Amino acid sequence: GRLQDTFERAGGYTYHHRTEAVLHGLGFLERDLTLPVHVLSGGQKTRLGLAKLLLGDSDLLLLDEPESHLDMQATEWLEKYLSEYSGAFLLVSHDRYFLDRTADRIAELEHHSVTDTTGNYTQYLKLKEERLQLQARHYEKQTALIARTEEFIRRNIAGQKTKQAQSRRKRLERLDRIERARDAHTTAGLTFSKAARGGDEVIIIEAAAKQYGDHKLFSDFSFKLLRGERVGIIGPNGSGKTSLLRMILGQEQPTSGSARIDPSITTGYYDQERAGLFRDRSVLNELWSVRPTMNEEKVRAILDRFLFSEDNILKQVGYLSG
Repeated sequence: GRLQDTFERAGGYTYHHRTEAVLHGLGFLERDLTLPVHVLSGGQKTRLGLAKLLLGDSDLLLLDEPESHLDMQATEWLEKYLSEYSGAFLLVSHDRYFLDRTADRIAELEHHSVTDTTGNYTQYLKLKEERLQLQARHYEKQTALIARTEEFIRRNIAGQKTKQAQSRRKRLERLDRIERARDAHTTAGLTFSKAARGGDEVIIIEAAAKQYGDHKLFSDFSFKLLRGERVGIIGPNGSGKTSLLRMILGQEQPTSGSARIDPSITTGYYDQERAGLFRDRSVLNELWSVRPTMNEEKVRAILDRFLFSEDNILKQVGYLSG
């Protein structure tokens, strides 16, 4: 009857299938689907929230870095989903490739203004570069004009051409000044001091295995990282990437085998949850705590290289954006 037709039009018969498809697309395994929400990791809860949003059939989606907790496979799935999405969406992202594949307009918030550009991220970069080059040429022309006018005023303000000089001064006062074009490629400037040389074998893993209960992550894993080598670790969510790092650091023990860092090596660890940060400290004091003997001016200079403004360095860490 009428109720059944309404149920069918609302997608009632396909909702279960669509729910599973979205959850699988975002990296949930079949065994994850029956887990209570409270046992999920922070990343899994974020992905669950995203799945719930996508299944809501909204006309408008507002997405704040939706790809941040997704592996490559799930990110590709989300790119395809958004490219086929019939509604409108507004997303915040730092991933240029994700923006290229999903957005057809770019709105940039920079220097207290918003610039709206039609096209994907690559097209936006090209148009921005052209716009800045044009602005730089106009700025140079206007600067030269101002210099010539000021020189004319200086030479003639007390001479026979006083009226002309006064007229040009008024014109100069009314002139809309063009701002100097800002560098489109402002990035954090970093320099690294040369560290004392440690051993040649930096990480040594021998026949290591890791599992939680019946859930096996990996087994019989042997690996060496030599001095100067750079290795990227990839794999789907839940495959054990973070567990491997924590095992190498000694924060977790392998189920069998061994993993260690050469004792002569100094180690820095950046974790995805930023658990090592003290939320109640100011940004300045948080960095200063690493090198308490460094003078304040140098600490501020380092923060400036990481694009922290004067306003932000006195903020508490807990008030910073992700």
